[in-house]
Order: sequence, then C-alpha cells, then structure tokens
Amino acid sequence: MLRCNFLKANWEQYSSVLDRSIVTIPSCGIAINEAYRRLQGAIFRAASTSIPRGRRPVYIPCMDEECQTLLQEYEDTGDPDITDHLIESLNAARCKRDGRKPRQTLTLLIQAESVRV
Repeated sequence: MLRCNFLKANWEQYSSVLDRSIVTIPSCGIAINEAYRRLQGAIFRAASTSIPRGRRPVYIPCMDEECQTLLQEYEDTGDPDITDHLIESLNAARCKRDGRKPRQTLTLLIQAESVRV
C-alpha cells in the first residue's frame, strides 16, 4: 500500500512549487474541466516532489528468527508439518508477548484423542 509521510514533508517546497504552477493556469478562456485538470496536476506535481512516499512492509506479529526460518523452510519444501510447528511457534511468541499461558492447538488435542483410542 502506497503511503505518504506528511511528517517528513517539505511544506515550504510544496508551497513554492504549487505557487509557481498555479499562476500558469489561465483564469479565463479555458473550460472549467480543463482548468480543474491542470489544478489537479499542479497539486500532484507539488506533492510528488515535496512529500516522501513509500510502501509499508508487511508486518507479521511475533515473527521472530525461529518463525522466519520455519516460514522459509516451508516455502522451500511445502511440508505441512512445518506449518504446524510454525503456527505453534507464533502462538507461543504471542502468548509470551501478552503474558498468557499458551493454549493447546487442535492438532495436539486430536493426537491425544487418537492415542486414547
């Protein structure tokens, strides 16, 4: 997602560029739609030169080095057992962060039931 960082914007440069661009738009003898299109272009040009933009990285909560390694291993092999371990690691990291006790996952409960039978 493309985002603008208004806190790091150079507002003096923005005003200067916009002021120079607006005076070049004729005030009469031009259709209102054309004047509006030129005003939009002037605002966009001033913003693109003065306001930094960038992409926000995808953030996965509690993704530590172990989880990153497991994710990379899963992407390389496609082994579903690795995904179970990855989910358990993410859950443990989340619980540690929140100060909670980890819950048993569904796979552990299913394995316990199959042992009893």
